[in-house]
Amino acid sequence: MEDAVLLWQWRNEESVREMSFDSAIIPLDNHLSWLQKKMTDQQSKIYIFEYQDKAIAQVRIDGKAENNTGIVSIVLDASVRGMGLASQIISQAVQSYQSLFPQRPLWAYIKPENIASIRAFQTAGFVAEQEQPTLAFLYHPQ
Repeated sequence: MEDAVLLWQWRNEESVREMSFDSAIIPLDNHLSWLQKKMTDQQSKIYIFEYQDKAIAQVRIDGKAENNTGIVSIVLDASVRGMGLASQIISQAVQSYQSLFPQRPLWAYIKPENIASIRAFQTAGFVAEQEQPTLAFLYHPQ
């Protein structure tokens, strides 16, 4: 929980909210409560990535045991956007998650206007499966 405030700040950043399917500002108390529940969810994992000793990204994979899938989301710190790190970060998170859940397909739901995320997920091995109203990308375990 030591990174709780940082995760909250990233989540509430305006450009992040614009690309999110829920663009509302999240109050800190709500975020802390949600994060506490998420940290005890054995199917889901939150990965925090560092670059030059600074937290720069978070990848969350929400596992769904009932249909044996997971949903991947990523947030990059504004200071590293455009540096080409997202696809590597996604790949590392997927690799780590799939070491725990090896046969679980992973989905990423991305707004069509979020070109940077589309490219990052495609580079990380996700394939477009659905077009409208959102883009859905699927990663099949190998």
